[in-house]
Amino acid sequence: AVQAVIDYLEKHAAQARINGQYVKTGNLTAAAFDHVASRAGDPQKHTHLIISNVTLDKDGIARSVSNEQLLKYRRAADAVYHNV
Repeated sequence: AVQAVIDYLEKHAAQARINGQYVKTGNLTAAAFDHVASRAGDPQKHTHLIISNVTLDKDGIARSVSNEQLLKYRRAADAVYHNV
């Protein structure tokens, strides 16, 4: 499920702002952390996906991730996670 979310976000939301323009990059760097309990201590298996602020442009140059699309697709990515 986590890989499906990463694939979804890379396809729809991975972008950088280059020379004032938003450019799709199609790649993200992320780390996943599995948890087995809720904040209240109840059983609840879930994963936190931490996306770093780096993406590579078409020339392989590291760029800052532009967060607008990540925020836009956040709920859809959550649905992907729960339905894979």
